[in-house]
Amino acid sequence: MSDNSWFCWSDVRRFGKSIAKDWNPNRGPDVFDEEKAFREHIMDNLNHRDFLKPAHTAIMNQKWFNGMGNYLRAEILGKWDKNPFQPLKKLINKSFLDHVIEQIHDTYRLGGGELYSWMNENKSHQDQAFHNWMQFYGKTQKMTDAQGRTFWYAKKWHKALKLL
Repeated sequence: MSDNSWFCWSDVRRFGKSIAKDWNPNRGPDVFDEEKAFREHIMDNLNHRDFLKPAHTAIMNQKWFNGMGNYLRAEILGKWDKNPFQPLKKLINKSFLDHVIEQIHDTYRLGGGELYSWMNENKSHQDQAFHNWMQFYGKTQKMTDAQGRTFWYAKKWHKALKLL
């Protein structure tokens, strides 16, 4: 570094592509640092064909939901309590975006976003709280999506999945 200190980055899960701030121009605005831009980016593009895809698929698109991962997808859609197999466009409104942002903020406060080699700075009291917050991921019905990821959802939506 310019001050003669060292910056070491170990990307054991190979998620990162670069350490530059703008490392991927196809990712949407950051929910934490660019909340207003995040909301506008989605609301201004609701007619994009991506929002016609089933909610459980579309919400994983980093172009719109930067940083969304499997456990967030399960918890956000599960706690919203709407059919996750319907087009995302039918779910999106201001309340839904408020819910998405609240759930993402909650999970990071409780210890989400932690990799086995990286410790969340809020770790002190969260293990049980984070476990309690998780109501769907690893605990409910599951299916494999088109990208080979496991999606966890409420049992009551299983019939909707069979209709697809």
